[in-house]
Amino acid sequence: MFELANEDRLRILVRLKEKPMRLTQVSEKLQLNMQETSRHLSRLSDAGLIFKNTEGLYSVRPFGGEILSLMHGFEFLSKYRDYFNDHDLSDLPLGFRNRIGELRTCALSKDVFSSLYMTENVIRRAEEYIWMMSDQVLASTKPLLDEAVKKRAIKTRVILPDELVPPPEYEPLPLVAGRMERRTLKNIDLAIVMSGKEAQLAFRGNDGQMDFRAFSIVEPLPLNWCKELYNYYWSIAVTGRPKGYPY
Repeated sequence: MFELANEDRLRILVRLKEKPMRLTQVSEKLQLNMQETSRHLSRLSDAGLIFKNTEGLYSVRPFGGEILSLMHGFEFLSKYRDYFNDHDLSDLPLGFRNRIGELRTCALSKDVFSSLYMTENVIRRAEEYIWMMSDQVLASTKPLLDEAVKKRAIKTRVILPDELVPPPEYEPLPLVAGRMERRTLKNIDLAIVMSGKEAQLAFRGNDGQMDFRAFSIVEPLPLNWCKELYNYYWSIAVTGRPKGYPY
């Protein structure tokens, strides 16, 4: 960690992970003088993170590659430091917390309205399925879900709190065999709306309220993280409807 605390050495390790390079190439790519570059390469070599072959090419060792993969989590958390100081992820399954770096390509929306618009777009553009989980009814998505289920035959799953009371006069989408499934959990600490191509992910704040400023997810790696997380919650959720639902 001491060696990688230096930004230039971290940059070198990232570049060498992409492809092996000679000292002169590293110096040119990172715009460092030769003396600095040689010193950084020596320290990374001494730490067992990289090695130089007989042709003078520096490459990342397997150990260095594993260390670098762990840095993605630091990168993501550091990028949104203020956000994560206001949000508690301790209830997230440990395996997913350890893989939080897989979300590093995601971008956080600046406001709830932007997130809601992008959430609605996830439903509009879905082609195979729509999976949702939230601690409350997202009323504005109901007509979009209704159209997706009835007209486009999109398979839909919804996870809601078992004690949820819907808004007055709200009529939930009826269960449709093979298209609409609903399950409940006692506690829900995050919100997910996803399709096979994109997702919106939000977490509960330290004040106990869901913060619907969401992370937008389109890359395969973070999308798979969300898919596996949703499947985890779906597997432990109870089949049925929230107790406050009229049907």
